[in-house]
Amino acid sequence: MLTTGHRLAEADGSVVSGITARRLWRIDPRRRDPSSALRRAWSLASPGRGECSALARAGEPAVPSVAEDAAVGLVDRDEDRGRRAANVRQRPGAHATGDNARVDKTPELHPLLAARWSPTSFDTGHEASEGDVATLIEAARWAPSAGNSQPWAFITSRRGDDTHERLLGHLAASSRRWVPSASILIANLCHTSVEGTDWGYSEFALYDLGQAVAHMTVQAAALGLSTRQFRAFDREAVAAEFVIPPHWQVTTMTAIGIDPGPRPARDRRPSSDLRWTNHAL
Repeated sequence: MLTTGHRLAEADGSVVSGITARRLWRIDPRRRDPSSALRRAWSLASPGRGECSALARAGEPAVPSVAEDAAVGLVDRDEDRGRRAANVRQRPGAHATGDNARVDKTPELHPLLAARWSPTSFDTGHEASEGDVATLIEAARWAPSAGNSQPWAFITSRRGDDTHERLLGHLAASSRRWVPSASILIANLCHTSVEGTDWGYSEFALYDLGQAVAHMTVQAAALGLSTRQFRAFDREAVAAEFVIPPHWQVTTMTAIGIDPGPRPARDRRPSSDLRWTNHAL
């Protein structure tokens, strides 16, 4: 059975997202499983065995460096990137530059965070590339985790492919109204227990999966894409469909694509409410 457990980093010392993976076993805090190991192909090819296999590792797609992509930002390199860039709104708190520029008391957020939005509809004319998917997985791959346990894996699909259709078949009625319009649909899986036992794999596994998906969300914003995470689907049916072993849990899904707008104003609790004091919240 293949799990995401402790494995060697890329032994060839290849450069990943501007960071050279070193040849260390279990002690390198920057060790990461190869991207192909995170994209599971739990299929019904061998339903009797119920085993999971990684996607073909031969010819793993060339992934643009996450660091490089962040440096490039939202430059309008082509028409499609221009459309994506239009989805990023100017950050709040930005004012005129120069000696007389006003300093806002509200802390400035990074533009990618300030513009984040979870739409319930997507531009059906936009088609994501395999490179987009690979870059999102690469962002999740470098998320922090307790003990570098990396308790995550993802079932990835693009609108129109076979995996996408299989995932759509298990949506709840509420999500079925809008999810099919997303360019990318990803099921987020968590390594919850040690295979063949009732021992927890990591008490922080679900927390760490959340961090990986958050990294993916920010990377999507850097690509000019919007994301919406949701739970309105049949988890047991997805697990059965993709023959996911019991020590893994189908947790959530993420729909990703171009937000057609318009966006209403977002509402958040004031930051003062988030700082715990001796007073009850």
